[in-house]
Amino acid sequence: MKKISIVAGGVLDEILLDRIKQSEFIIGVDRGAWWLFSHGIKPTIAIGDFDSISEDQLKKLEKAHIPVEKYSREKNETDLELAVTFACSKKPERIEIFGVIGSRLDHSLAGVSLLALCFERKISAKIITKTSELILYSGKIILPKSNQYKYISLLSWSEEILVSIRGCKYNGDNIQIKRGESQGVSNEIVEKEAQINISSGIALLIQSRDE
Repeated sequence: MKKISIVAGGVLDEILLDRIKQSEFIIGVDRGAWWLFSHGIKPTIAIGDFDSISEDQLKKLEKAHIPVEKYSREKNETDLELAVTFACSKKPERIEIFGVIGSRLDHSLAGVSLLALCFERKISAKIITKTSELILYSGKIILPKSNQYKYISLLSWSEEILVSIRGCKYNGDNIQIKRGESQGVSNEIVEKEAQINISSGIALLIQSRDE
């Protein structure tokens, strides 16, 4: 399987629908499953405790012959973690996750941390919002200059990273960025492409644009 899309119940936008449709397998997570259905997309499966939708909405998903995996509200994992674990078990080439960022900061941060589950399994995974993409990286990266995203930021996911950067507004060799430092925020690609080498550690790479 090439790509799985996971759609959670955070902030979602209709601009994301075309990208979600490109996936072979779509997982709707709690309210995300209903959002998909209400926008004309039948998720391949719906996962969660479904405390964010009504019983009537859940019944409509089931009547549409969408497989539903319903969990208890009292559990150790978030609905999104259950969905990411399920997606990883399918061993896709990549996973794209939507609706992670919402009004609950605790859920948003926990959602971003789930990128590590995919990284540990050597599955490429991105969190995608209307204005940003987030991914964990180590090693060498080539990023073409994009009309879609103006900024690139590198934060240390591990204790620290050593990163060399070419093709950007701010370049350098073996730049040390420790966890908790903001040195890598708001760089810009100024040449045809950026060459980034994370020679030590794991970085959270964020591409973003203004609203």
